[in-house]
Amino acid sequence: QSLNTISIINPKIQHTVVEGSAFREEVDKLGVMSVPAVFENSKLISSGRAGIDELVSVLASQEKSVAQDENGNNDNSVSSANAALAEKMNSQNPYDIVIVGGGPAASAAAIYTARKGLRAAMIMDHRGGQVVETESIENHISQTHTTGSQLAADLTKHISQYDIDVFTPDWADSLDSSKEPYGLHTIHARSGGSLKARAVIIATGATWRTLGVPGEDEYRNKGVSFCPHCDGPLFKDKNVVVVGGGNSGVEAAIDLAGVAKHVTVIEFMDVLKADQVLLNALHKLPNTEVITSAAVSSIEGNGSKVTAIRYIDRNKADNDENREHIVETDGVFVQIGLAPNTRWLANQIPLNNRGEIITNRAGCTDTPGVFAAGDCSDEPYKQIVTAYGTGANAALSAFDYLIRSTQNK
Repeated sequence: QSLNTISIINPKIQHTVVEGSAFREEVDKLGVMSVPAVFENSKLISSGRAGIDELVSVLASQEKSVAQDENGNNDNSVSSANAALAEKMNSQNPYDIVIVGGGPAASAAAIYTARKGLRAAMIMDHRGGQVVETESIENHISQTHTTGSQLAADLTKHISQYDIDVFTPDWADSLDSSKEPYGLHTIHARSGGSLKARAVIIATGATWRTLGVPGEDEYRNKGVSFCPHCDGPLFKDKNVVVVGGGNSGVEAAIDLAGVAKHVTVIEFMDVLKADQVLLNALHKLPNTEVITSAAVSSIEGNGSKVTAIRYIDRNKADNDENREHIVETDGVFVQIGLAPNTRWLANQIPLNNRGEIITNRAGCTDTPGVFAAGDCSDEPYKQIVTAYGTGANAALSAFDYLIRSTQNK
């Protein structure tokens, strides 16, 4: 839809949409194992969900690369799109509040902040956060059903009703917190730009937790996937493995069993931890298998795609020659939970042993003027509705903090 919009606005861009499940030959020809996949003249330029902001940045980078090639210059400098974004950021006067993130928590924080009449900005990699990867949402209060992409669009539309500066696509790289009470904090971005503000709300959410084994990164989007709803149809009549026996893993296995030839669930613990209703549904399926007490040791492939996964039987002794096993497979879907997006804050803001930002009930960190909300914080329940609440909570706490700063001047 984003590329359709871009092509309508810019007649120089032509866009052809291919439904992978209907045109298998095209999928196999291009070697597509993860969607959405965007190709320019048969060259992959984008993989995974992307909105207009990200795609415009990609296309601008491609345009500059072509220009550099034509001029015989292979300089890998920052893309023109990133340079323009950095220049725009660096030209801004200090804000009252900068919100880092683009998901439900960040959106709620931005809206509550703007309604208080504060000058606010958001910096995010894409609009909607991780929610865009959710195919179906049935517990969003007041809506019996919606989709992640629709909710992201609704959040974007709501934010646009207020005077909020949005800098995207970009990523926060570091935080320089003020050493003085009620001083300015600085967010440094990957584009090279930076934003200053009297208060910062961190709502960077979480991403899929990885296995950290050999082959996982190498074969990402080449058979290793984190989104069964997105990539499942590409594995029609093929063998797949789901790593993880919690609700996400078992739900993925059930969904994949409808298209795949065979689904193997590999779980580290001795038993699956999913809800019983899901386990009942899984065990009724004739083309599924469950392996427990298994520690994945590596993912293997032929250089272009996944061919197998290795695991160690945790119930067997270290010297048992039958301890390691291999399962031949065409795809591996990793479903072992979420990891908070807080690595960029290492040694800057206190984190708990799960990498979550430590906050009090008001969303305050131990750094004055810095607040946190949503899945990156130690809020115990990671739900869209609770993210809204923590985002609003952090915004109101930040407003209270700024009011007190005025009184202390």
